[in-house]
Amino acid sequence: MAEPVIGFMVEKFCTYVGKNYISGFFGFEKEFDKLKKSISFLKPFVIDLQESKNQNSRNSEVVKTLVEKFRELIYEADDILVDCEIHADYHRDPNPLITSLHNGDFRHRTKRRLEEINEEISEMQNTIFNYCLPSMFKQINAPEGSNKCATNSRWTSSILIKSEIVGLIRDVRQIKEWILAKNDELHLVAIAGMGGLGKTTLAKKVFNDKQVRAHFKKRIWVSVSKPVDVVRIMKTILQELSITDYSSDSYPATLLLKIKEALNKTTYLIIMDDVWGIEKGWWAQMLNGLTQDGRYNSCIIITTRNEEIAKRMGVGELRIHRPNLLSDEDSWSLLCKVAFSTGICQHHQLQKVGKQIAKKCGGLPLAIKAIGGLLSTKSSSLSEWKKIFDDFRDKLAEVSADTDDSVVASLQLSYDDLPSRLKQCILCFSIYPEDFRIRAKQLVYWWAGEGFIVPGGNSKTTLQVAKDCFSELFSRCLIEPVDGRAVGDDDFFECKMHDMVRDLIIIVAKQQAFCSFDDGDGLVFDKDTRHFGIPRGVSIPSTEFTNSKIRAMILLDMLSPFQTWKQNYNLTKVDSLRVLDLSFCNLQPIHELVEWIKSQKRLTYLNLHSTSSRATMPDFFKYLPNLQYLIISCNSYLKRISVSSLRKLIVLDLSHCYKLECPEGLGNLINLEELSGLKLGSSSARLPDIINLPKLRVLRLSTAGAPNVDMFRRDMCVLSQLGNLQVLYINSFCPLCQEDINKQLDHLEPPASLEELCIHNYMGETMPGFIKPELLPKLQHLTIKNSKLKHLTPDFWGTKEKSWNLEALSLIELPKLEMNWGTVRQMMPLISYAEVKKVPMLESFPGNMFKIKYNVWRKIEEEDAKLRENAVDLIDDEDEDEDEAEPSPKKERVT
Repeated sequence: MAEPVIGFMVEKFCTYVGKNYISGFFGFEKEFDKLKKSISFLKPFVIDLQESKNQNSRNSEVVKTLVEKFRELIYEADDILVDCEIHADYHRDPNPLITSLHNGDFRHRTKRRLEEINEEISEMQNTIFNYCLPSMFKQINAPEGSNKCATNSRWTSSILIKSEIVGLIRDVRQIKEWILAKNDELHLVAIAGMGGLGKTTLAKKVFNDKQVRAHFKKRIWVSVSKPVDVVRIMKTILQELSITDYSSDSYPATLLLKIKEALNKTTYLIIMDDVWGIEKGWWAQMLNGLTQDGRYNSCIIITTRNEEIAKRMGVGELRIHRPNLLSDEDSWSLLCKVAFSTGICQHHQLQKVGKQIAKKCGGLPLAIKAIGGLLSTKSSSLSEWKKIFDDFRDKLAEVSADTDDSVVASLQLSYDDLPSRLKQCILCFSIYPEDFRIRAKQLVYWWAGEGFIVPGGNSKTTLQVAKDCFSELFSRCLIEPVDGRAVGDDDFFECKMHDMVRDLIIIVAKQQAFCSFDDGDGLVFDKDTRHFGIPRGVSIPSTEFTNSKIRAMILLDMLSPFQTWKQNYNLTKVDSLRVLDLSFCNLQPIHELVEWIKSQKRLTYLNLHSTSSRATMPDFFKYLPNLQYLIISCNSYLKRISVSSLRKLIVLDLSHCYKLECPEGLGNLINLEELSGLKLGSSSARLPDIINLPKLRVLRLSTAGAPNVDMFRRDMCVLSQLGNLQVLYINSFCPLCQEDINKQLDHLEPPASLEELCIHNYMGETMPGFIKPELLPKLQHLTIKNSKLKHLTPDFWGTKEKSWNLEALSLIELPKLEMNWGTVRQMMPLISYAEVKKVPMLESFPGNMFKIKYNVWRKIEEEDAKLRENAVDLIDDEDEDEDEAEPSPKKERVT
């Protein structure tokens, strides 16, 4: 298994040293340059040792010690680099409050430690050359097939095994509606999902369906896998077409020409199973060849674990089928098919424990079949079945340890295919308990704060890249959203991870010393712990806090709203912390905790959202020179803070801190990208200070409790001057002077750069005058929430010459709004997504306007429904006769 920590940390260190002035600021160029060259040279050797096919070499104590030592040195080098940057910033702009940076011994002490690290690296090189390389060369020269290949050599066929088929009727029908519809273009359809979900089984079911067989004159099954071999793929297609008149050394162009000739003017179905990538343009060339002739009513179905790959292959969003996990009932049915020769459990005493075992598989067919195969060998012994239930994870790992088609091996392929940055990011999921609802924003800030995200060469910021990484994990089907909303407030967006994927991530996290675990999957805090999540009810004795390596501590709120940090927690030796998230924590005793946080000079991300304290929190943030992400929202004990010295701040969230005065020094935050919590119309708001912040993209504002009208007018002028602003959120609720506020909002001149706008608690009966297409030419997403709006004026709708470019619209809790959905479609022609909740007087909107949950409309789905109408009539009920019948829906009792 590749070493994600070492690979990423080396890459990050070398990139940073190469671009940053820090290495030369203290005269450390020689030491840093030598270290950069040494670790760059050693990295591939260490990774090759980890990936070695020679089991004896990989498991040897020498190799283990080398890898662990190298990892420790890389972490320490990263600490030194951060310390150098902090001290260099201090020397350029001294902060007299941070007395710990006055240390004049820093230069000498750091240089000596860099020299020691370089010496240790040299010793490691000698050990590798003298001990490890000979064994690696032996392994390289070993006979072919003597070791397992690290690449994915999985092979599939179209042969359908009846025992694999459970709960696929709706899936098959959905895909048939797509591929049997009349269409002059080549159908491209994808089946996407996590490893072990049954994508190949579903494709086999479709491939062998009798209506599909009758519809397509040619049916071809190709097992793609990786690495991609284009010539093998094309030869497989020719073999499936019974064409053999080609030489063994034929070029791809020659083979493609023969394929085109064979498929000319005929209907065909090609299954491209297990596609991992389209590197070197192989797919584009093949698709161009296939679509020139013989394309009418033909289809290509792609199975993949990565939705983005399917889209890059030309599959439309609505032609990606995402199979669901099996229900408990279907899981038990599949388990019976595998465990019993008759497919039926005839032993009533086994049913209860058997259903519990099936449920532990989390609806994953591959896991059910693996554990079912083990149960089939236990002679229907109740005691043996109970043992398997009690030791489920160990038994599942044991039964598939020697097969490449095991659950772990299948999911391992998905992990190995991740780029190094995503391998780091996904390891963070290991700290969360099973079935935990994880806040997306917490992860994004963690990744950015610990340096897992390095901005790319394009103009995207660190946070934007972090959100892209989050989306990519979704696309690769390794995590899933808790709800199905496509847009919405990031603060409430949550995700989860399947238990089987989590098990794999924990295995990797143990191997990479990312976290420390007990004999199971429970986190422990020991001297080597680097990342730790404190769950509800866990009290850590002071004797265990002897750690100086930990980089991230996340308080997990779980079922309890608060966590109490007891007075005997001894945190004095923790000094490498980058990430500290104490959301929903009781901060008693607050002064001792504050003193400890002040000592964390490397701290980058601090979250104190919804924390509680009986005492007023002192202004201590100015003592944290490396702070970049500060979240102190929803707190009532904060009264005054200064941020003038926090020049590195990227995110500052002061939302719902009702006693807090506007912080001093906002104008110094030249790196600030997101600012939340300032109050419009407040005499102390200092909103003009933000005019010259060059990177400010996101601004969330609320109305002061008793706003000054003159100050409010001043703030409106400020907003118009924020030329780089992309997202604006305004909470305009003000019961004392709502009419004045509404008038002032009418005169707002928003920056033309706005792409997203949210108006919350607006009490006017018509939309604020500034919300019209001529003033918001770049606006893509508009949200109106909890408002007394009654109707929309012609100015809001615009004209043909100046119309909306909106792509998404959210209407939430607007009980008085009278509007027709047809008008929206006519006046907002580019709109493709809408979500509506509690807007009862909205006419003609598809769905039930009285639903408690969000009612979502997607333009692409509406158009697709029309295209599929001609296919539904072609699908008769006889295709559901072979193995199973769809269970009748249960009638709900009406009361």
